Amino acid sequence: ISRQEAAVALCKALNLEAKDTDEIDKFTDKDSIPLWSRPYICILAAEGYMGGYPDGSFKAERHINRAETVTMLDKALGALKVSYDLAGIYGPEEGIETVPQDVAINVPGVTLRNMIIEGDLYLNEGIGEGDVTLENVTVKGTTTIRGGGKDSIHLVNFTGQEIIVIKVGGRVRIVASGDTTVEELILESGAHIEGNGIASVTVLKPGEDVILDGDFENVSVEANAKVEVLEGTTINNLQVNSSADINLANGATVKDLTLEAPANITGKGTIEAAKINADGAKLE
Repeated sequence: ISRQEAAVALCKALNLEAKDTDEIDKFTDKDSIPLWSRPYICILAAEGYMGGYPDGSFKAERHINRAETVTMLDKALGALKVSYDLAGIYGPEEGIETVPQDVAINVPGVTLRNMIIEGDLYLNEGIGEGDVTLENVTVKGTTTIRGGGKDSIHLVNFTGQEIIVIKVGGRVRIVASGDTTVEELILESGAHIEGNGIASVTVLKPGEDVILDGDFENVSVEANAKVEVLEGTTINNLQVNSSADINLANGATVKDLTLEAPANITGKGTIEAAKINADGAKLE
């Protein structure tokens, strides 16, 4: 595609308001830039996402090459995301800091505190088996966890709508404490979920181990996974839609169990009411 077509596509992807500005005057070939692409080129030039050539021209109709594309996207993504690449504590001791962009944590040993993140939060692979603490943090977008280990992701007075766990080759431990509130936790990999404040848990990845230790309103098992429900855990509604293996430890309670698949329920926990809609289900 041409450079001007790339400018239009990027503006629309970033929801930037295209408008004519004086930025167009800096290009020596401004008179040859079509009227339909000028507002898009203006705003990208003003934001620093696209520029001209050494001779001062923009060359709107020239095909954009791969190097130019990488540079343009790198600048745009860099402006849209805040990255933490060094261990430490970030955020004010008092008051609240609002971050209007996406946020990425790429290393272990990071604590975010007293923040409102208006975009998405990414806990990336660079965390490895290390730990991250989110204290008095609100995420208005989606939180994606790709790193962490047995110690691991601490949610202290955390507020979020959706958390997705998708770690390759290992299990993440998520500890919720204080006034943490999470509407939905989606497990696309193994996890150890501990604490209170997580309303809904959905298990999506077959062949994974999931440990539940706390109080949960709704748990949905959609894959052939192994789910361990520890002593003292209460699940109000447990829906099993796959042939999973679920062990209820002594002292664990499920108030309402619905089996839509031939699951295997073991252990000495308590099931107050069960609805079995599938042949072959087993309850110890």
